[in-house]
Amino acid sequence: MAGSAGLAAPSAAALEAPAGWSLSRRGALSVLVPPERDSRNVVLLVPAAEAASGEQAVARLWRELEEAPPPLQAEAPLPDALGWVERRTLTYTDGAGGADAGRSVTLLRQRSATHWSLVLQDLSAANAERRDAAVQEVVGSMEAPGYQRESFASRRALFLEGARLAALRAFVEGARRELQVPRVALAILQKDRVVLAEGFGERKLGEGQRPDADTLFMVASTTKPLTSLMAARLVDQGRLAWSAPVRPLLPQLQLADPAAADQLQVRHLFCACSAVCWSWSLMGAPRRKGSWPKRCRPQGPSGRPWPRGSPCPPIPCWRHAWPATTAARIWAPSRCGSRGGKPSSISAGP
Repeated sequence: MAGSAGLAAPSAAALEAPAGWSLSRRGALSVLVPPERDSRNVVLLVPAAEAASGEQAVARLWRELEEAPPPLQAEAPLPDALGWVERRTLTYTDGAGGADAGRSVTLLRQRSATHWSLVLQDLSAANAERRDAAVQEVVGSMEAPGYQRESFASRRALFLEGARLAALRAFVEGARRELQVPRVALAILQKDRVVLAEGFGERKLGEGQRPDADTLFMVASTTKPLTSLMAARLVDQGRLAWSAPVRPLLPQLQLADPAAADQLQVRHLFCACSAVCWSWSLMGAPRRKGSWPKRCRPQGPSGRPWPRGSPCPPIPCWRHAWPATTAARIWAPSRCGSRGGKPSSISAGP
C-alpha cells in the first residue's frame, strides 16, 4: 500500500491507495486510478445532514460526477462492517452494445453516525478481476469515524466445552437459517482433541436427514490452501523451490505462446499472478493428458493477449486463474511426501 491519504472530508474517514495507483481530487470526490488508466474508483463522503436517505446520497454522487447513472440492474444488502451500517451494493448494467460495453460498474453505499460513504467501482472488463484485490484493499481501508478494530492479541483462547459449544451450535444454526444455507458441517480440533464434529440442516431438502462428520461436500476452492500447504512442505524439505519453472514439473502444460509457458514459475501458480486467463469451460481440461487448452493465453496489463514470441513476464498483480491453480493441484499432491515440516510463506515478489 502506498500509505494513507485523507479524503475530501478528512474527519470522516481515511483512504489508502494501492501501490502504483494515482489519487486525485475532483471537488468533493476522491478518484483512484489503476496503472492501466482505463478504470476508476470514485469515493465521496456526504454529511448525513445533507442526505436524508441512501438514495439522496447516491444521487449526490452522480451530480458531483456530472454524469447520468447507468440503468440499475440489481441491489442487495450487505452486513455491517468497519463501523458502517445500512450497507448496500448497487450493480449497474454494463452498457452492452454501447461505448461502455464490457464494463463492471458497481456502487457501495454505507452510513456512519455522521456521513454517508459512497464508493463507485467503474472497471474495464480486462481489469474487473485483475484489480479486484486492490479494489478490496481500498474498501477495506475505509473505517467509519471512531471505529476501533477488534484485537485478540492480549486475549486468552477459551476451551470450547459445555455452554460455549452450545452457544456456538446456536450461532451456526441461526446463521444457516438466516442465510438460507441448506446444510453445514463443522469440525473443530482444539489441543489435539476433536471437540465438535457434526452437521446442521438437511442432507437433502425435505428428507429430514442431518449431515454429519462423514457427509461428503463439494470441496471447491478448499483445494487451494490444501495444495499450497503441501507445496510449502515440499519447499521446507528442499524438494521444491517457489522459483522452479513449471514446465519440467508439468510437461503437458501448453499455452498459445510456448515462451510464456516456459517463464511460469511455481509461485506464479500459487499467488494467482500468472496472468493466465480463466474460464469455467477450462476447469476440467488439464485433467486429460495432453489436453491443456492452447487458446488459454497469458494476458498483459491491458487485458489483451501477449504477442507471440514477445517477452511475457507474469504481471505483478492478482488474477483469478482456474487453469493455473488446477495445474498446481495436478502435480503438488503427487509429490508431497509424508515427512513433516512447517509450511513456508509464499512470496509473490520477483
